[in-house]
Amino acid sequence: MAEITRSEAAQIAEHCHACGVPHLAAGFLGEGLSLDEVKARVSAVAAVRQMSTIARWKEPSIPADLGTNMLAEGHSVPEIRAELFERIVAAEEQTSIASHVPAASGNAGHAAFQDSMRRTLQASGITPADEVEA
Repeated sequence: MAEITRSEAAQIAEHCHACGVPHLAAGFLGEGLSLDEVKARVSAVAAVRQMSTIARWKEPSIPADLGTNMLAEGHSVPEIRAELFERIVAAEEQTSIASHVPAASGNAGHAAFQDSMRRTLQASGITPADEVEA
């Protein structure tokens, strides 16, 4: 761990504040990172925030600060991307189509369409033709 001067520590704190990530400064200072190393990590913050936002659109259970926290811990952008991807995949596996009960008939698409249309008509107050009593 390299020693940093008070002046460099102030520059690190100022840079983090200017880039909208003041909460990362303490971790960077604790690691003894130089100003150049901090600038390199902070430059990745925008990319990580964008990746996290997109991942949360797909899977809202992902913590909003996961990417920036991982970045502060020293993880690379590809490592963060992989973690976000793994969390999305894990969540999708729990709701995959394999958990759905298949239709009993051989023409599942047509049967599903008919059931859907029947429900839509009934919700609109219309009795489907195949249910009208003669």
